[in-house]
Amino acid sequence: MDVSYLLARWHFVPEKLTAFGFHADHGVWTYAAPLGDLGVELHVTLTENTLTLHVYDPDMGENYLPFEMPNDTGAFAAAVREAAEAVVRRLQDECTVQADGTARIVADARAQYGTETEQPWEKYPGFCTLKTPENKWYGLVMPVPAKVLGLAGTDTVTVLNVKAAPEKVVALPDGRHYFPAYHMNKKHWLSILIDSDLPDAAWQALLQESYSLAGGKDWRGTAWIIPANPKYYDFRKGLEENPCITWKQTGTVRKGETVYLYSAAPDSAILYKCRAIAVDLAPESGLKAKRMMTIAKVEAYPDDLLTLERLKPYGFHAVRSGRRLTADIVAHIEGLVTAYKNEH
Repeated sequence: MDVSYLLARWHFVPEKLTAFGFHADHGVWTYAAPLGDLGVELHVTLTENTLTLHVYDPDMGENYLPFEMPNDTGAFAAAVREAAEAVVRRLQDECTVQADGTARIVADARAQYGTETEQPWEKYPGFCTLKTPENKWYGLVMPVPAKVLGLAGTDTVTVLNVKAAPEKVVALPDGRHYFPAYHMNKKHWLSILIDSDLPDAAWQALLQESYSLAGGKDWRGTAWIIPANPKYYDFRKGLEENPCITWKQTGTVRKGETVYLYSAAPDSAILYKCRAIAVDLAPESGLKAKRMMTIAKVEAYPDDLLTLERLKPYGFHAVRSGRRLTADIVAHIEGLVTAYKNEH
């Protein structure tokens, strides 16, 4: 069960995790313990960006799947969920502090919209931009002097700028939680003071609206495109000789998601469709990676089918790093593949 959204509010303290019973290995924290006298174990995995829970049945030698099925309302499944939730509450109480404003926003944007924030201005390293997969801004996080908002004091405060409907831009500013947009178009943007008693749910709702107004599309359940350089690794040979290979993990790839492997020049094309079958793995010694994943080949494509030229209409001018693909881009790719199969 993926509960990474909880990282939007919690900051885990390493020393407290160790005291709780976690073990660290190359940035991956793991915890396992019996759930009372239920005969099953709770396994928790924590990385920089993800928090996952699994219940393991040692008698069966496999995960207890009803735990991850909300529609399973059986008495035993309910007891397992209740016991697991009690451990999570203990974990929060004993191992965390509330994340600062910027960290909470960054974590929420990553969990809800697959956004990896950017810090484009060297002069302002604390400024973070939030962009849709179509590269449109839907948020800007800024540490600013309180006085620029008309507040008393000399403190620096965290502000989130969001797009909002015109009526909200006019109605919401109250000089306490909401303000006319600082440093942006005041007709279409709004500034939210995060360092206040405003509930996180309030700014999260406005951030969701901003994402939609910026044209953001639902990325969940879609796919990733990840570059591969044949000069450094013969991934074709690896995937032809093995059903799966281990790869550097990009962003918040989740188990079961599709991963398209894009081969750099001279190929400049997507050559493989794969499936992530294991994520958040610890890297082998000597590898410069925080996390690894195992991907299994689904199918291979001809070199001239999914070329960069055919992807350019959807914003691909270069594939230098891993990124999420929206549903319409995936539909375009699969449409080209289907047309090719029908012709051959």
